[in-house]
Amino acid sequence: MVYDAPLDFLTAIDLPKDDSSDIVYVSGLDGYPAFYFTQRANVFKPLVLQRLPQNFSVLVTVKPSELDGGFLFAILNPFHDVIQLGLRLNANSEEDEENEDDEIVISLYYSDYRTAASKPPSPIATFSVPDFVNEWTRFAFKVTGNDVTLYYNCEEYKTLRIERNPLDLPFEDGSTLYLGQAGYEFEGKFEVST
Repeated sequence: MVYDAPLDFLTAIDLPKDDSSDIVYVSGLDGYPAFYFTQRANVFKPLVLQRLPQNFSVLVTVKPSELDGGFLFAILNPFHDVIQLGLRLNANSEEDEENEDDEIVISLYYSDYRTAASKPPSPIATFSVPDFVNEWTRFAFKVTGNDVTLYYNCEEYKTLRIERNPLDLPFEDGSTLYLGQAGYEFEGKFEVST
């Protein structure tokens, strides 16, 4: 199944029943309700999507609580050893004396499960943006052909030329969608409001 309409990953979340849950409601952007994921949150569900179309977008509104965040989401194959699609935030590890402000690196993962099992996961595109820890921030990826464009705070930020194969990304039957993490095999679980 290929979706032509938006697919909302937040539907994987069971609504919090009280404030003692590992996921609670907080006040989000413009005062709307948002979810806060603690380190103990464990949100996953079977993936119903069979294939990602050649051209797609990922839209995010997030408020990370630490600079070295983690995975916002990841779609893993049934063996949990391939990140087929994912989005990760982490601290910029490059030391630059001219850059006094911390930066966050936003990374997009995209892997064909048929060829990626023998390789460690690596992002197809990474973008460094100004630190937005503890601030509600919007960003989006638009993937068209071999171009990945990052929109940051509703403005076009940068476009990278990438090589990806295949252009339509198939998901292995039995794949799992994780929110706020990339399963138990990969580091990068973090506290975040989304």
